[in-house]
Amino acid sequence: MGKINRALRSEGFKTVKFRYRSVHDDLNMLGLQLFNIIKESNDDTISFVTHSMGALVLRSMYQYLDTSCTIPTIFRIVMLAPPNKGAEIADQFSSGKLSSLIFGPNLAYMKTDSDSYANKLPLPISCEVGVIIGVRGKKKDITHL
Repeated sequence: MGKINRALRSEGFKTVKFRYRSVHDDLNMLGLQLFNIIKESNDDTISFVTHSMGALVLRSMYQYLDTSCTIPTIFRIVMLAPPNKGAEIADQFSSGKLSSLIFGPNLAYMKTDSDSYANKLPLPISCEVGVIIGVRGKKKDITHL
């Protein structure tokens, strides 16, 4: 994200990094923190670039939006490799107690089943959204992403 941040700044954009500890900080808490930060912003519009779990943090923020709050207009979102439908690796590692101690509370949130947290989060609305993904190994059907 450092290169992206530097490139945006060199083009004249104001950037703010939202830092968090992915293995310690709960996604709901992170979404609320992000909501509070942008709610206090004096900007008219705001755009986001997310990577991996950052997309879920952003989508978690959408839980706190309602018609009674005023936030900057969300103009554009670019998601790099978002686990918007969960991550298969979370399915593999989330069954053990040791895994949750090592990987933290968000591992279970990132499972792929239809009732998972990742699959129930609100989708961004009223803005442009771009998703950039990659597929490893043999050619796969990516229509479900």
